[in-house]
Amino acid sequence: MNHRNWNDDGHIGEHMRSAATPVVRPDFADNVMEDVRRLATAPRPRPAVHRRRWAPLALAATLTAVTIGVILRAGGGEAVPVRRAAPAMVRRVNFAVRLPHAHSVGVIGSFDGWQHAVPLKRHAHGLWVARLRLPVGQYAYLFVVNGHRTMPNPQSREQQPDGFGGENSVIIVDGRATA
Repeated sequence: MNHRNWNDDGHIGEHMRSAATPVVRPDFADNVMEDVRRLATAPRPRPAVHRRRWAPLALAATLTAVTIGVILRAGGGEAVPVRRAAPAMVRRVNFAVRLPHAHSVGVIGSFDGWQHAVPLKRHAHGLWVARLRLPVGQYAYLFVVNGHRTMPNPQSREQQPDGFGGENSVIIVDGRATA
């Protein structure tokens, strides 16, 4: 079988050299700049996606306006007075526990979403006390002892399961609540 070397006749070398030399017309830069100016001044169509993105908002605004119009028309064109809820009554509540060997005690509970332990102040004979202002209502709470151990109030009459196999103390804030 006869294998021919394509490079033997010199054609490949010529083609490679001619392909490596770029050919640029003298008016190339002028043509590019003309295209840039034309495209910069041409109006751009807005994409359909942009219109669809605002469609739900426009629909919601229209429905809201129609609903308000119907409500005002039903009331004879007069605004209906809104009845405001009474401000929540707030009471001072004492949280107290006797823990003579504790180094620190805090109280944590549903009154702030179980977010922060409020420190109790140490008094004589290991009595720890905190006074909080809470709106009237029912709250679950625990004492946090030495920064990590939680425990219900041993003096609390009301307890409820905590959902984890333990118990929370419960306080009902009314006119004279004390924990």
